[in-house]
Amino acid sequence: MTRCRYWVPKDSPQHVTLLQYLSDQAKTSDTAALNALHTPETRLQFMYQHQMGCQHTMDFRRADIAARRGCAPHEVSDKDVVEEVRRAVAPTGVVGEYIRLCQLGVVIGDTLFVHGGVTEESMGFVPAPVNHDKLQSDPPGTNLAKAGHSVQDWIVALNEYCAQGIADWVANPLWNSDRTQRGGSMVMGCVATARTRCISACGTHMGAMWQVWLSSRHEWSYCDGAKLYGASTAP
Repeated sequence: MTRCRYWVPKDSPQHVTLLQYLSDQAKTSDTAALNALHTPETRLQFMYQHQMGCQHTMDFRRADIAARRGCAPHEVSDKDVVEEVRRAVAPTGVVGEYIRLCQLGVVIGDTLFVHGGVTEESMGFVPAPVNHDKLQSDPPGTNLAKAGHSVQDWIVALNEYCAQGIADWVANPLWNSDRTQRGGSMVMGCVATARTRCISACGTHMGAMWQVWLSSRHEWSYCDGAKLYGASTAP
């Protein structure tokens, strides 16, 4: 199991550290006991509940496996769930296939669709591959809007950036020997950049998960709710 994006706010009672979670489960702070409890099964449960906020996903996956096996949910172990998840998120799994086919954005006609949202800061921004899974207030990259490129050029560049990172993940899915980097970390780094620079995790637009941008005549403008803004007139 690896690090995960944090969807549970840090000020939420649900947000606890892995050490706190294991200590609560073991009812002790003894190092040996905590190490024994730290299994792939408990790590996945921790990630679901306290990092992703998915309180019932473990049970949902267990029920799904049971339905496909034709057995009762209690006959599906936590280890079975972990193995199912591992198969799904492997490069050859169903989630792996989705990731390999996904795009950060797509222009259909004169409309740009992205997941998350776009701010004036993210408009035209393409992160540099050197940003590996690390939150930075001023991440390195290139602003294609300021360089005179079109919205279409920007999306092509973003999707090429994503494809490069996914190919790196397929070739190197595990951590390196000193656990400082893994394949695909440049894509994780894209999400971990300052939130106003990332179209897939934009803090000011998270309430509206699907944002529609207009790119008529290759102009740089975006739609926030029912209003249309140009880059120079955005609120």
